[in-house]
Amino acid sequence: MEMHSVASRVYLLHLVSVSASVRWTLTTKPMTASRTELTCTVEVTLRPFLSILGRLMGSGTFLKRHVEEETGGFAADITRKHDAASEQPHIGATAQPMGS
Repeated sequence: MEMHSVASRVYLLHLVSVSASVRWTLTTKPMTASRTELTCTVEVTLRPFLSILGRLMGSGTFLKRHVEEETGGFAADITRKHDAASEQPHIGATAQPMGS
């Protein structure tokens, strides 16, 4: 899955808000019958001057840290939604009264 925003707001050093083009790519890789590996890639494109400034300020390190922080919450959200969906009766399923 890929999402692209041409006018996202990003913060350099968590202080300066600037406009950027951001592309998120999520890929999946089956590991076992019940386990899948998710890989998230984030690409940020700034205007040339801001790109140079961002590199000097270590924006790649901040972006990597941000993605790592968000990954745990993202995985937990997917797991929570999967568990909730698993508890719901499936379409076409019928409930039988106990003892019949």
